[in-house]
Amino acid sequence: MQDLYLSSSAKVDIKRIQNYSIVEEIRELNNCLKHNHDYVSDKLNNLNSHWATNQPISVSLIQDRVSAFDYGISSFFNELVKSISPHLK
Repeated sequence: MQDLYLSSSAKVDIKRIQNYSIVEEIRELNNCLKHNHDYVSDKLNNLNSHWATNQPISVSLIQDRVSAFDYGISSFFNELVKSISPHLK
């Protein structure tokens, strides 16, 4: 897979792909769970006000976002594949 990426002529700015913000929210949520002792960081709050800074991250808070995560990730990767598929050999 890495060989395909490195040899591809695709120059995709993933930040411009629909629902990139969901990817960033999940990435920052993961960082908070790993590095911020399960508390919401300012960055996560700035990405989505659902998350209140310095509040504990609970299962119910995550469950409230699951449907948005599911839709957002699916549509993001669908658009990513569409953007790079013409460049794959």
